[in-house]
Amino acid sequence: MLNERKGLRLKLCGRSVAADKDWLLAQRPAPAIAPTLASAAVTSSAAQPALPLELPLSESEQDALLEMAEERGFSVKSQLLQLAVQDDQLFSCTASVDSLDEGRPLVRIGL
Repeated sequence: MLNERKGLRLKLCGRSVAADKDWLLAQRPAPAIAPTLASAAVTSSAAQPALPLELPLSESEQDALLEMAEERGFSVKSQLLQLAVQDDQLFSCTASVDSLDEGRPLVRIGL
């Protein structure tokens, strides 16, 4: 359809989601627990607070999520260009991160 209608334009918007955040967090090195904390964790009572399971994302991790989203959009654009779609028919919009979205990673395509 894009090849037949040269005036048709597509907007490609990459997005990263919760699965990307989970993957990124799994890439973190395991935190080193001091021996006193490790032994305290074994002997701790239910009244004591547990160590946090997940720290907030660092600025570089947030940037990595945004980069994942941007790369998705570029990947779709690259695939469309291989199908002889004209470059001036494809536009990238600002990538986004929705780390609460439980859906699959995606690229939104709009006319």
